[in-house]
Amino acid sequence: MSLDTRAVFAVFVDEVKGSGLRWDERGSVKTRKMMGDKKSRKKGDFGVFGRIGTKYGYKVQAEWARLDQVWYDEVKLDEDTPLEWWWCEAAIEHENSQDLYDILYSVVKLTEFKARLKIGVYYPRDDFNKALDEMSRFISRSISPSESERYLILLGSVKDNSSVEYSAWQFDCRGNRMKIPSVF
Repeated sequence: MSLDTRAVFAVFVDEVKGSGLRWDERGSVKTRKMMGDKKSRKKGDFGVFGRIGTKYGYKVQAEWARLDQVWYDEVKLDEDTPLEWWWCEAAIEHENSQDLYDILYSVVKLTEFKARLKIGVYYPRDDFNKALDEMSRFISRSISPSESERYLILLGSVKDNSSVEYSAWQFDCRGNRMKIPSVF
């Protein structure tokens, strides 16, 4: 299955609307809300992105290969073989830091991992355009890009009432970007 960035963004917006997702007093959106935490994962709750991955029919794995979350399909060789293979469909990073260096470090992690869709959720403190330009530069320098890779970058901005509004951007493997129309 090929994941469409616009469709994933629309499902993301549906998940966060009315969820009470807020910018907290420490200046962050809780990663556990987005990705789940150790305790909630034991109960099968992988947060907002876990619910989205499950809606698309994927299995969800947290903290795999230093990524916050991956969505994958399992494929058995045959009925007699216990070994199961899997293909990663989406790699997801959520970075609470508003510092551009930390955000770009997270983008580099996504570039180094093979998946058809790479999702980054960030909250840049400064100019969004500067952050987007730097992301384009880092994505374009990926060592082994694939034409089938797409990046969905969600940028959160804090509103007066501490609610968070997201804008979405799609990047191709060469760092070209396109704004996804807002559905808020």
